[in-house]
Amino acid sequence: MTTTLNNQLALTGDEEPDRLISELHAWGINYLMAGSHPIGAAGHMSPGELVKRLAQCEYPRVHDASISLYLLHPDLADTVLEA
Repeated sequence: MTTTLNNQLALTGDEEPDRLISELHAWGINYLMAGSHPIGAAGHMSPGELVKRLAQCEYPRVHDASISLYLLHPDLADTVLEA
C-alpha cells in the first residue's frame, strides 16, 4: 500500500526497505536482496534523501548498508553533512 503526502510517494513500512535496496543497487551496493515488493526502476531518490532514509531505516542490514555506500562513494561526504 502506498500513500501520497505532499505530492511525494510515501511508502508503507514493508515497502521502504525494498525501495532502499533498489536505490542501493543503483549505487552499486548489490549484496542485499529485496523482498516481496518489487519497486520499479531505482534511482529516483536524491542522494540527500537516500542518506536520510538509510539513517532512519529500522532494518539493521539496510541501515548499515550506508557504510558500504560511503566507502564506495566518498564524494557523498558533503551530502551526509548536509542531511
